[in-house]
Amino acid sequence: LYPHIDLTPLSERNKPHKDHIFPDTLLKKDKYEEIDNIGNIQFLTATENESKNKTSFDEWIKTLDKKFIKKSFIPEDTSLWKIKNYKKFIEKRRELMFIELKKIMREY
Repeated sequence: LYPHIDLTPLSERNKPHKDHIFPDTLLKKDKYEEIDNIGNIQFLTATENESKNKTSFDEWIKTLDKKFIKKSFIPEDTSLWKIKNYKKFIEKRRELMFIELKKIMREY
């Protein structure tokens, strides 16, 4: 699902990072469950993750172009980008990821 990330980088400093799309600190604070759900996890390059740091999803998403959003399986429905719709967000993102996995599996 992440062909744009080099899983064997030349430098240890640019290893892929596991990132919570909605920051885990915010979700824990608001007592959300399923924080480590695959629908909330993405892999970013070290540079991408460091630039995101602990930025809220609302702020971070505004910095992205449509191509990045699509390749990251972020649902296009902007109403899902609000923390109050977190459960719907992870459901929709999982659905998008599953569709992509089915396409990949058909190729083999």
